[in-house]
Amino acid sequence: MKALEKCVRELHARGWVSREPHPLVPFVLVLAQLALIPFLPQQRLFRILYILLLTFTIVFALAHWYVWHVLSRIES
Repeated sequence: MKALEKCVRELHARGWVSREPHPLVPFVLVLAQLALIPFLPQQRLFRILYILLLTFTIVFALAHWYVWHVLSRIES
């Protein structure tokens, strides 16, 4: 865990990551995507691509939350 926090700090020093936007925003996008699942067309390929996009969004939201958490501890 410490190595990952060190990596986040280095990326922040280089300007690659930041605390913006608030970490709630990606999770709201995940909820919006989940709400749209019943309205998807019945095409199998489109459903698979949508689920892959949803999975990426969830992983991104968790990663963004972790970066925000590490950077908020540094700045406080």
